[in-house]
Amino acid sequence: MEKVELPGWNLGPVYFFDKIDSTSNYLKKLAAKGVPAGTVVWSREQTSGRGRRGKKWFSPPGGLYFSVLFHPQKGIEPSFSLVVGGAVIKALESRGVSDLKLKWPNDIFRGTKKVGGILCENLSGKLIVGIGLNLTPIKNIDFAENFSPGNLAELQQYRPEEIVGLILGELKEDYFIYQEQGFCSFREKLQKNSYLLNRRVRVDNCSGEVVGYGEKGQLILKLPGGSFKEIWQGTVVLLEEG
Repeated sequence: MEKVELPGWNLGPVYFFDKIDSTSNYLKKLAAKGVPAGTVVWSREQTSGRGRRGKKWFSPPGGLYFSVLFHPQKGIEPSFSLVVGGAVIKALESRGVSDLKLKWPNDIFRGTKKVGGILCENLSGKLIVGIGLNLTPIKNIDFAENFSPGNLAELQQYRPEEIVGLILGELKEDYFIYQEQGFCSFREKLQKNSYLLNRRVRVDNCSGEVVGYGEKGQLILKLPGGSFKEIWQGTVVLLEEG
């Protein structure tokens, strides 16, 4: 472990590892010891990366895996994972990465392939935001959902600390806006970036067409009979189109 500097990041210390079990797990331990808000844990490899609902997040060498600690003044809704995704997309688009979309509630897609994931965890008034991005090709992985892994290989031309700092800078700005204004100020733009908008999906035992997000980030489905249903949590599966 070593302390490093990230361009544009001044909210807290940054701890860097070549390899770690999980950046979020390590940050939890630091948070329990009272480290300040803005503390970041960053690694180039995770041996026990985690995704939503306890799923394994495959984190091979060469990716970007980092977690940041916040001390929210107001409650954080589950919709914040979408805001985090929007910040990641803004940062990557500024470096020429195209065709990025958000799959509700916490996945980043490029085309039809997953290239990143987000995990937000509330801990007694503290918030840990974990972000993982694939920079190298991933093969022979048994994914439970019906998608294939992709990568952001062109980002390898930049220094890793530049990309991590860029993402955290966008996230810092959006975090403070979210604290003041809530999800509504992000809703329209995030809907435009939705991977699922106007597509048929199944969420647990419910199927319908995604028509947008609610005021607090819930997924809105139009059911076959014409009625609408709000989805607050669950695993979304894209149905065959056509």
